[in-house]
Amino acid sequence: MDVIPENVVQAAGDNTAMLQLILLSIVFGVAMVAVGKEKSRAGENLIESLNRIILKIIGYVMKFAPLGVFALMADLVVSFAGDSDLLLALGYYALTVVIGLVFILLVCHPLIVRFFPGPSSVITCARCCRCSCWLLRRVPAQPACL
Repeated sequence: MDVIPENVVQAAGDNTAMLQLILLSIVFGVAMVAVGKEKSRAGENLIESLNRIILKIIGYVMKFAPLGVFALMADLVVSFAGDSDLLLALGYYALTVVIGLVFILLVCHPLIVRFFPGPSSVITCARCCRCSCWLLRRVPAQPACL
C-alpha cells in the first residue's frame, strides 16, 4: 500500500491515489498550522487563488456542457439514422424523468408539509422545489414556484 506519493501531480491525476492525496493534504495543513499564521499566509493566498481559478474554469465548463451534450446527441442521432427504436427509448427516458419530477413537485412536497409541519419542513420543501424547478428549467426558480 503506497501511502506517500512519488509524484504529487501524477497522484492528483490518478483516481486510485486518493488516499495519497488525502494524507498529503492533511500533512500539508498540519505543517501550515505549525509554521504559524503569518508565515503561512503566502501559501494560504496561493491555495485560495488556485481555488478561485479552478472554480471559474468549472463554471466555464458548466456553461458549455449543454452544447457538448447536444453535439454528442447529434452524433448519436446521425450514427443511428435508421434506428427509430433508439430515439423512442431516449424519448421515453426523458418523459420518465419529467413525470418523476412532476410527481415529486405535486405529491411528495405537499405530503412533507402536511405530515411534518414546522419551519424546517417548509424550508426543506422550498429548497427541493427550487431544485425541481431548476431541473424543469422554470427560471427563475423562486419560492413563487411553490
